[in-house]
Amino acid sequence: MFNDTLSRRNRGGGGHVSHRSLIVCLCCLAVTFGVAACASTQSSGPGGPPAPSDDVQIRQFKKTVGRVMAQFRPHLSPEERRIVDEIEVQVADAVTPVLASAEKEGDRRWIILSLGLVKSIELVQDAATLITFSETGSSDDFIRYARTLAEQYRRTIRSNGNGLAFADLPRYVDYKGLTESDVWALYRSPYYQQYRANAKIETVALVLAHEIGHHVLHHLSPENRAPRDAPKRVTAARTHQREVEADDFAISLATRSGYSLMFGGWYLYFFAVLGEEPDPDLRKHPLAVCRFLRVQRQGIKNMLAVDTFVPNDALVSFYREHWNPEKLRMLDNDLATIQRDHC
Repeated sequence: MFNDTLSRRNRGGGGHVSHRSLIVCLCCLAVTFGVAACASTQSSGPGGPPAPSDDVQIRQFKKTVGRVMAQFRPHLSPEERRIVDEIEVQVADAVTPVLASAEKEGDRRWIILSLGLVKSIELVQDAATLITFSETGSSDDFIRYARTLAEQYRRTIRSNGNGLAFADLPRYVDYKGLTESDVWALYRSPYYQQYRANAKIETVALVLAHEIGHHVLHHLSPENRAPRDAPKRVTAARTHQREVEADDFAISLATRSGYSLMFGGWYLYFFAVLGEEPDPDLRKHPLAVCRFLRVQRQGIKNMLAVDTFVPNDALVSFYREHWNPEKLRMLDNDLATIQRDHC
């Protein structure tokens, strides 16, 4: 399941990776594409466009889910397509600790996406896009914002409807005290809108492809489930392996379907901040930072193969104008070093 356990961040062992080092790599992506990023500035006062209501966000999210599922379909094998056709994707309007899950009961199949997923994708990618395309923040600002957002998210889960709503989660523009003049010009920029839209749709594509993977790979079949009386460490190890397999399937399907995978790393970083099981023997999901590295390195591979890789139509001109092979290779070398040392 594409989900964090909302426990404390991993603080030790071979899996610990500096949050700052990862965000520096993310900021390098912006430089790679030739846009302003990661320079600190000061702003004050309220501002920014109003956040859409939950109902509006859910409707928009459902449309995005439909577009992604349609884009996946031609790139599935006949057997995969048969299974996917049985899946009902539901977007819950409730506060749930699980951001996304795959479920199966008899012949029925579901993918359930939480309101928390909808809201957090919007908030994280809005922050990432503002930082990438302007001098409205730095890598440290994103780290602090992500931690603030994660803590408020945990409080929302603990409250479970007792007075704290997802509407209370802080937007980056409010967190930084940005004025309308700071953001409205950016919001009208075609490159800003293009980047923002693609960052969100690629995040949705990765989440959906991961959950589809659980169905297609038969992880939900009774024979593939750990016995109820199995030790926690055995259950965790088995679940961890299934999560790795679902990640591999997601990366492959998203790439085959034309998603660059260059824009989803910010949200995977938020997963790292949100928290993972501190005991490596009980960890059911791969380290979020390692998930980020695998996705990002595949994204770089896709960009370097741009002559044969067919990206989303909406971003063809953006890719052609801004990609820089030399900088992409340098970034991949940096990410490979982090991956080798920590994953």
